[in-house]
Amino acid sequence: MLQVTPNPKFDATVEVPVPGQTKPEKLTITFKYMNTTEREAFMKKLNESSKVDALLDIIEDWKGVDASFSREVLENLLTNFTSEHVHKVLLRRLFHGG
Repeated sequence: MLQVTPNPKFDATVEVPVPGQTKPEKLTITFKYMNTTEREAFMKKLNESSKVDALLDIIEDWKGVDASFSREVLENLLTNFTSEHVHKVLLRRLFHGG
C-alpha cells in the first residue's frame, strides 16, 4: 500500500567502482527522505556546500563499508576514490532511484 507520508529514512544500494577490481562494491546507504520543498532547498544550496557537507545532509548511515559512517570516514572515501563520481552516484540514487 502506498504511504501518503513516506518513511523518514530509506535504504538503497549504490555501486562504487574500486580501482583494481573488475566489479564495483555494493554499499547499502540509508538516505534521509526529503519532500519536494526540502529537495528544492537542498538543490539550491548544493553548489554552495562542500561535497562532504552535501552528502552528510542526505546520508544517515551505510552498510558494506569497513568503517562506521562518520564525516572523517566519508572524507577518506571521497579522497581515496573518484569523489566526483561517488558524489554523483549517491545523488542520482537518492533523487532518481538508480
